[in-house]
Amino acid sequence: MARAVILVFCAIVLASGSSIPHGDVMPSCTSYTMPFCTREHSPVCGVDGVEYPSECMLCFFNWQNHRDVAIRHTGPC
Repeated sequence: MARAVILVFCAIVLASGSSIPHGDVMPSCTSYTMPFCTREHSPVCGVDGVEYPSECMLCFFNWQNHRDVAIRHTGPC
């Protein structure tokens, strides 16, 4: 029973994403192999006010520029 509770708790924590102040979320960059991104168009708005074509492209920007721009929200800025 304790194992089930721990597994559920871990699943909830992982599903919630890595939150940073003001509700912004760090992109899940470990899901992508830099410098390669698919051509999907699923825009995200960065905390820097820039609209990125996808979460992967935001990760690419962070990787290329040694930055940690988080996602303000999904969709256009």
